[in-house]
Amino acid sequence: MADLIHANTLEEFKKEVLDFDGTVLVDFYADRCGPCKMLSPIMEELHNDYSSKENVKVVKIDVDQNQDVA
Repeated sequence: MADLIHANTLEEFKKEVLDFDGTVLVDFYADRCGPCKMLSPIMEELHNDYSSKENVKVVKIDVDQNQDVA
């Protein structure tokens, strides 16, 4: 099973989200955010449930490190 995708640059965001021909669930998160930490296991579970499908993916973006993307 593939690891959860982290888009760390604007180019990766474009490739993984904007140019993807399918459904993308994007989690904009911050390590300092309590609700984001609570949501993280759910995002992992969704990724595990849908990673075998060709037209669905889950992508995480750290808003503190990628403010231009957020």
